[in-house]
Amino acid sequence: MGTKNQTTIRVLAGAAVALIAIYGVTAQPWKHFTSQPAGETQVVADHYTCPMHLQIKQDGPGSCPICGMDLVKASTLKSADTGAAPAAANLPEGLSEVTLSPEQQVLANVKTEAVAVHALHRSLTSPGRITYDETRLAQVTARVNGRIERLYVNSTGATVVKGRPMGTIYSPDVVATMEEYLAARKSHQDLKDNPYPDLVESAESLLVATRQRLKLWGITDAQIAHLEKTGKATLALELLAPQSGVVTKKLVQPGQYVKEGDVLYDVADLSQVWVEADVFEADMRDVRLGQTVEVTTPSYPGKTFRGRISFVYPFLNAESRTVKVRATIPNPGQRLKPDMFVTASLVTAHGAEQLAVPASAVLDTGRRKLVYVEAAPGVFRPREVSLGAKAEAYYPVISGLAAGENVAVSGGFLLDAASQIQSGSMTSTDYGQSTAGEATPAPHAPGHEGH
Repeated sequence: MGTKNQTTIRVLAGAAVALIAIYGVTAQPWKHFTSQPAGETQVVADHYTCPMHLQIKQDGPGSCPICGMDLVKASTLKSADTGAAPAAANLPEGLSEVTLSPEQQVLANVKTEAVAVHALHRSLTSPGRITYDETRLAQVTARVNGRIERLYVNSTGATVVKGRPMGTIYSPDVVATMEEYLAARKSHQDLKDNPYPDLVESAESLLVATRQRLKLWGITDAQIAHLEKTGKATLALELLAPQSGVVTKKLVQPGQYVKEGDVLYDVADLSQVWVEADVFEADMRDVRLGQTVEVTTPSYPGKTFRGRISFVYPFLNAESRTVKVRATIPNPGQRLKPDMFVTASLVTAHGAEQLAVPASAVLDTGRRKLVYVEAAPGVFRPREVSLGAKAEAYYPVISGLAAGENVAVSGGFLLDAASQIQSGSMTSTDYGQSTAGEATPAPHAPGHEGH
């Protein structure tokens, strides 16, 4: 027998023990009574019965063993044929009310809570993954043909600062252009007082052209100013970091010859990252841009990272039936690492005041939702209700419940099983048969059959 079957049988056995204990206490008072299903009671003038439990009959006055009410003559009650149905007629089909003594409630762990108005915050929880913020990625490339002379950043993961040198490259083309710029600048200075405007304009055009060529190769104004000050071409051109961040790839070695456009480094700014979460298509109606997202990870217990949805991908994963949602998360200290798995919670509602019932009180059978209302001390009546989408630990009430009514928030499974047993609606079809001949649960939860 598999572990799963053993666990299921233990759960069922425990429930059976609790039910036997509950009904063992109440079985004794019924020895002196006859009973039949509610709604089928035949009115007999010389018998006494309970107005709330018509299945109870005895020859003389007394108290109802279920609710304790005084018995009355059956002749004073109208038959079901007259159209006056008993109170049980308002109960959901196949269910009956259940009466428990205080001792039985403790044994069955039946606890109640009042239906009340709550400020509901509905949230969706989805698995997610940390990725790079693609708007904060940069590459260091060779802008000229040349040879790498030195590298100041020699490893992946190293931190770089925007504008700081990462290495140097020697390029004959750059050296030649620097010398050409120095010559053009000297010629322009010599001819600035020349009486022939054409010569002055030509010298100025050459100076501007050579300066522009240097800037296109990534030489900064500060480097050009240094060139002008020293009057000597720099043999090694500095490679400057385009942004602050960390090196995610190092693709070059000292002494290596590179061509214009070759990638030397990849740099990522991790002060802000993306979280990509998978949201089921049925929940997409609650997702919107700018929505708050809370991210948690086992790496930092008790720590919550907050951000906002910045993009919803325009396509659906046909296999998982999910849509990828992207959130932008500030990442001080770079604690969130790319490819780290996280849990993303999307807050979809903002404190709407609504009448709500605790989620633990609701028995959802797939076709209807039931709660057990405490109609009187120890008397629990099943009631079918209409509820909205779950928000935190509550369901908003659409219909079926009123503020102040007490509902069973624990022990509902036993109440439901007892209700079906008492009404006679639970049959052997609630259980399947294993290949070994042992009783095993059907694919659905026992106690909810017939709902």
